[in-house]
Amino acid sequence: MFGGGQERKLRPGTLPVPLIVGLAKAADIFAKEHRQWWSRAAEFRSRLVEALGKTQFRLNGDQDHVVPHILNVSFEGVDAEALIVQLKELVAVSTGSACTSASYTPSHVLRGMGLPDDVAGNGLRLSWFPDQTEGLDVDGLVQEIAEFQTDTSYLS
Repeated sequence: MFGGGQERKLRPGTLPVPLIVGLAKAADIFAKEHRQWWSRAAEFRSRLVEALGKTQFRLNGDQDHVVPHILNVSFEGVDAEALIVQLKELVAVSTGSACTSASYTPSHVLRGMGLPDDVAGNGLRLSWFPDQTEGLDVDGLVQEIAEFQTDTSYLS
């Protein structure tokens, strides 16, 4: 940033008061509701992981140190890019972090964790907001994945 002498010449411009008030309100809501949010997200994650038992999958990362609203999973024998196309209308999904969701490259984090290329290359990041999970058909989502895992016609 260039110009201006506000904040003892640390930055230019006027403070965005509406944004500051919005952040304060968001912090207030979070303070009151984060325990329920965490609980709902964890409950959904548990249901999803249990349902994934119908597929051949691997959870990536240290499962004792994960956030409840993100699941990184690799599916054996599946082209991750093709599966993303299949699932994109059902769930928020990418091969990497949220900031690389438009990219189909394997996660540099999974590679950095030392996972084999076939696992890192097939890693999918599923994420959700707890209030949005009530309408999500977990069994239908997992059925779609299971069928995709056994159907190799997309490879030809």
